[in-house]
Amino acid sequence: MVLLLYRPSNLQRMLLIIELATLVNHVGCLLMMQATTPETALVAVKFSYIGKPYILLAIFLFLLNFYRVHMPIVVKYVLCIFHVCISLLVLTCEHHTLFYNSMEFVDEGYYPHLVFGHGPFYIANTILIFFYFLAGLVLSIVKYKKMRTKNEQRCAFYLDVIILVGALGLLTYFTGITGGYDTTLPAYVIGNILLQICMIKYNMLDALEVAKDIVVDEIAQGILVLAPDEKPIYEN
Repeated sequence: MVLLLYRPSNLQRMLLIIELATLVNHVGCLLMMQATTPETALVAVKFSYIGKPYILLAIFLFLLNFYRVHMPIVVKYVLCIFHVCISLLVLTCEHHTLFYNSMEFVDEGYYPHLVFGHGPFYIANTILIFFYFLAGLVLSIVKYKKMRTKNEQRCAFYLDVIILVGALGLLTYFTGITGGYDTTLPAYVIGNILLQICMIKYNMLDALEVAKDIVVDEIAQGILVLAPDEKPIYEN
């Protein structure tokens, strides 16, 4: 609701995707915790993957946008298509072994849950997730010193914390010590709270900056920005 009050911008769109994808993922995980049969548990897993694959993708694209880092549009499309494929593979997972190569419903841990074997696309997706975390952290550290204002520096600091908390939540889950509980859930909650702080307290979606971006993107003339080595870093 807060986001909808801002004038549309790339940052706003990415944040909306993050919020909506997180909401769907959390509803799916809530359904998993309440599932008492393999069938209902599988439906819950499928529901969560309508949103889950797009959380980190949107965060990564948000970071690129916030730090004004250019990524070829083809690469963005490839990443989006890959994550759509992940959703489709999970939605049809009982018919193949590309994402999950086995399923077992166990009545142990914090609540009854499905335990999955990892297929090739699951492994590829996991590698990509850790790439997002690593690339985002490196990008935030490199760009932090170039931030022009204190507010931007504070936002960059919060983004670093969001990345680290997310990586910690994922690593904890992969250890298997959580009894089936997905520790990325509290990590995403913390990340969303920190994003809200950046938006409201530190004006991440500052009207002036957004207006500049809109003017540059919508002006009739073409604008091309080159780095010192003459590589294009932005075009409207």
